Amino acid sequence: MQKLSTLLSIAILLTFTQCNSTSNSAINNSELDTTAQRVDSIALTENPRGIEENQLDSLVEGHILLPASYRIWEQSESISNIMDSTWLALYKKGDQFFIGKIKYKIEHAAEEPCSGLPTETILPEYRTYAFFNVQEMKAGAIDSISIQNPVLNPNESSSFSFNGKQYSIKASGRAFDDREKNGAGFYKLELYEDNRLSRVILQQDQYNDTHTEIQFISDFDKDGKPDFIFSSPRDYEEERVIINLSNSPYAFEGSRQFDC
Repeated sequence: MQKLSTLLSIAILLTFTQCNSTSNSAINNSELDTTAQRVDSIALTENPRGIEENQLDSLVEGHILLPASYRIWEQSESISNIMDSTWLALYKKGDQFFIGKIKYKIEHAAEEPCSGLPTETILPEYRTYAFFNVQEMKAGAIDSISIQNPVLNPNESSSFSFNGKQYSIKASGRAFDDREKNGAGFYKLELYEDNRLSRVILQQDQYNDTHTEIQFISDFDKDGKPDFIFSSPRDYEEERVIINLSNSPYAFEGSRQFDC
C-alpha cells in the first residue's frame, strides 16, 4: 500500500511539472510575439514613405495667418483671440529675410460690402509673407534660394543647389492653362535630391482659374534641408499658403476667402 501511495505521488508530481512547463512555454511564446509585433510597429513608424504620405494627407489648419483682411463670423475667429506672443512672422527687412517677432496692428471694420460681416485686417511693420505658430520654424535670419520657374506645368522641372547638394522639383498632372479641367484635376510636385526621389512636397486636386506657385525656398527649420512655401489657391476667390517642412510629419496651410 505504501509503495502504491509513493508511485501515485510521483505520477501527480510529474503531471504538475509537465503542465507548468507547458504554461511557461506558452507565456514565453506570447512575450516573443508581443516583442516581434512591437518591432514591426516601430519599423512602420520610421518608414520614410509613411511620413511622406502623412505629410500630404494631413494639412494642418489654424497655424498660419496672412497679412490680409479676414471676415469675422464669430468672436472666436477674432485675430486678437488667435494670435499671441508665440506667433512669428516671415518678413523682409531691407535685403534680408527673417523669421521672428515684428510689430503689427489690427484694423477693424464694422461691415464688409460683399459679405456684410465685420472684418479684421493684419497690418505688419515690414513686408510679410505670413504669420505662423509652427514650432519647427526657427527664429533668425534666413537665406532664400533663387527660383527660376516658380510655376511648373506637367513635365516641367526647376533645379537648384542647397548646402552642396543638387535638387530638382518635377511637376506632373494637370496643366494650369487647360480650361476644360477648371475645378478639378490632379497636380503633384516631387522633390529630387541628386536625381533620387526625396519626397512629394505638394499634391492637389482642385483648381478654379488658379495655379500653384513656389514662393519661397529656404531652411526654415535649420536641419540643413530645403523647406518650401507655396501659394496654391483652389479657387480664384481664395488666398491660400502651404508651408512644407522637411522635418515635420505634416504640412501647414492658411487660407482666406474674398468672394463677393
